[in-house]
Amino acid sequence: MEIHLNQYLAVLIFILFFSASAFSVLEQDSMKVFAVTTKGNAMSADLSLELVDGTGRVFTTVDPLVGTSTQTTQRIAVDVAKKYYPVAASYDYKFSIQSTASLVDGPSAGGAMGLLVVSMLDGRGVPENVSMTGTINSDGSIGSVAGIFEKTKEAANQGIELFMIPFGEAKQTVKLSTGIESIDLVEYASREWGMKVVEVNNIDDVLEYAFSDIASIDVNRQEPIIPDFVPSPISFSKSLKPMKLLTLKYVEEARASIDSAHQSLQGTMLDEHSVVDLMLASLDESEKLLKKAEILYDTNHLYSAANYAFLSKVYSSLVIDISDNPSLISVDSTIFDLKVNSLANEINRLEQELEQSIPVNCIEWHASAKQRLNYADVTVAELRSIRTIIGAQEIEQAVSGVLDYEYAVAWVQIAEDLYSITREEQCSLSTVHDTSFAKELAEKELVSLENLIEISEVDEESDIMRRFLSAKVAQSKGWFMAAAFDAVSAKALIEAESSYLDKDYVSLEQELRNGIQKTDSEIVSFDSDSVWASLYLDHARYYYDSALFYNGHGRLSLALDNLRSGMSLLSLAINVNSVSSSFKETISKIPEEELFVSSPVSEPFRGEGDQETSEEIKFLIGIIAVLLVVLAITILKVFSIPNHPSRIQQIRSVKKLQNDLEEAFAKKRISEEKYHELYNKYFHILSRLEKEASKKSIKVLELDALNAELSSSQQLLRDLKRRYNEGTITKEDYEKRLSAYTLLVEKVKHRIELDKKQIEKIDSK
Repeated sequence: MEIHLNQYLAVLIFILFFSASAFSVLEQDSMKVFAVTTKGNAMSADLSLELVDGTGRVFTTVDPLVGTSTQTTQRIAVDVAKKYYPVAASYDYKFSIQSTASLVDGPSAGGAMGLLVVSMLDGRGVPENVSMTGTINSDGSIGSVAGIFEKTKEAANQGIELFMIPFGEAKQTVKLSTGIESIDLVEYASREWGMKVVEVNNIDDVLEYAFSDIASIDVNRQEPIIPDFVPSPISFSKSLKPMKLLTLKYVEEARASIDSAHQSLQGTMLDEHSVVDLMLASLDESEKLLKKAEILYDTNHLYSAANYAFLSKVYSSLVIDISDNPSLISVDSTIFDLKVNSLANEINRLEQELEQSIPVNCIEWHASAKQRLNYADVTVAELRSIRTIIGAQEIEQAVSGVLDYEYAVAWVQIAEDLYSITREEQCSLSTVHDTSFAKELAEKELVSLENLIEISEVDEESDIMRRFLSAKVAQSKGWFMAAAFDAVSAKALIEAESSYLDKDYVSLEQELRNGIQKTDSEIVSFDSDSVWASLYLDHARYYYDSALFYNGHGRLSLALDNLRSGMSLLSLAINVNSVSSSFKETISKIPEEELFVSSPVSEPFRGEGDQETSEEIKFLIGIIAVLLVVLAITILKVFSIPNHPSRIQQIRSVKKLQNDLEEAFAKKRISEEKYHELYNKYFHILSRLEKEASKKSIKVLELDALNAELSSSQQLLRDLKRRYNEGTITKEDYEKRLSAYTLLVEKVKHRIELDKKQIEKIDSK
């Protein structure tokens, strides 16, 4: 009897407890949340929630339009709340975000959503003077987000007295009116804005702080945080001006790419939560990398700034492509294969352009363009190999493959940009066609590198192996200068690693300091004007200064890491400068008459008093006659005449003219002056024809990719209708997605029609 009575009492207590909980549930509540636009402007929004009897479903008001990432975050917040209150599954959750922005998206309000849900189930409203930023994960942990300083400042402006941020995010590097500074946001917010900022690890920390007496919260740290190192502005030489402009271009492109990534993620058809989470994490990382790039650009640390901007754009491009084309990560993705093939075609096109002559005073820019193109070439070859071997891929492997593709795309763009520098005013008109003088050095360094790799433990995924493989590819193409630069760079990195092993801070600091001073003086004294040596040396100096900074703050381990990185950059600077100086010295010894002039000589063709024979004149007349025919075909665009020669035939005709010209010049039938004039005319005509042929092949591949994308989008549309008919999604969610999916299908169809017209236009030329 006693046992039965105890059981009865337990059941009664259980019923009373949950009846009380149900009775005390707060049906409506709201709180302030904060966001930062892609332009860096902070804004506030009102997050509201209504609880109604239901089965645990989550609904979102679509005015303004709320992105997929926000919807996913809301579902996670509710799932976390269910772990605190089993009765949570007895309610439906109607979220609403009111904002002046036309689009609301992002996971940064996840922690706030979790706080709002749990507090309402507990019957307590969130205090009006409390808010937070941070993602929420399924285990209840709070994750980092971008724009924390800007959000905190806006929260202070809106009257928030307690603002919670993810743990470890109090250290912020920001641009203030006094300059770029690294601050402790907890201390800074208290001093400047009179607001308390606390770091939180998980939803338990959030709940504890949210319902505490704010006045009693002690934000004073027993041990103040160590600020980030902020480098002082440095000057740069005239030779690095193209790099300054290029870095600015990459920073701006990364910023625009992040903006596009937000838009793509808002309208994505991705349903897999794990993939959406990966995209959110990638976008967050992209924003943080861009912030670093902007700060380093402002201080003229060009190599580091360009690198961070490069990485930022890679991650945001990953978000764009997967959000726009979810089938990229499907098994045996047709779109992925088409994109890789299209990129390979682009690599081949640029490779042909890079085969042309090299300005004698811009060999580093030209060689570096070839290096980057080879990085892309190696990556594409690996992607094709992996796809063939793996077949079916797990999600993480598939996303990793797309990320590698984004790297390759970015390398091609950089190669194009570096090559464009060699065609600007600062580069000499005198050029060299053959780099066979670099063959011996390239082969020597490759042999030495292979021996080093054989006896060293080199990670297959390391920068060393990337440079080694690139050097091998360059060698196979006859790009010996590029091969030498990559081989020497890889070798320098291996040697640097072995040089700093088992060395303490004092010896490393002294060695790096002396090495920087010596290398700097050598670059100046030899007037080598080495572009990459200067960039590497600036970066080595940056690591040295940061090591001094962190050692001064008691962070010996971090200081040692920076010294080691500095040693690697110093080794790169020394070795690259040596190779660059060697090549420049060799080229300087080439007789002027053996150099080529990359633009036509303006002096008119002489008749009276010159030494040309009648045979030469006849030859020139024949050459010019054929040239005029080709010019008529290409420039006056009369290809639409019936029976006109195909583009392939035109290319062959021009190449034959080039061969005839080379033969005539070798037999001294024409002057060097006239040779250069005709050579450049043929080159420009041939380049135009080959680009047109390449454009068509690229467009055809793009059209195939768009057709595959259309098929995928239409299938998702069919799946959506099927799910609605089965009753697995609400009418509101169905109508919202139906509109978005239909619009996407129409956009793809429009792009297909545009590509078809462009192909027709190319064919009609």
